[in-house]
Amino acid sequence: MAVVPICREKYYEILQKKMMEKPVFVVSTNTCPYCVKAKTLLDNNKVEATEFNLDEFSDEDRVEFGHCIWGALPRRFVPFIYVNKQPLGSYSELVQAQEEGMLKNLASGATDDIL
Repeated sequence: MAVVPICREKYYEILQKKMMEKPVFVVSTNTCPYCVKAKTLLDNNKVEATEFNLDEFSDEDRVEFGHCIWGALPRRFVPFIYVNKQPLGSYSELVQAQEEGMLKNLASGATDDIL
């Protein structure tokens, strides 16, 4: 039986506060090429996003934030993108969202019907 990581309240509260800043929240690292692509795609579509760069934290904090960000998911990856505090997924899901017109809605401020 797999052990489910526990998201500590301190880290949960930090993430929730950051997620409230803008409708889109992007978890990234400095060396991730798809993180750059995701941020570029959002910028090109005039969608404001809060970036949460895991490389700005200690190893211990990265692990703790990871428990909150990915929970019991079998894979941990970046970019990991949230829209309206709901997980969207990776760069691939962001591209799909663009193709479905979701990014245009986000840019116009229409966030209620997204996710």
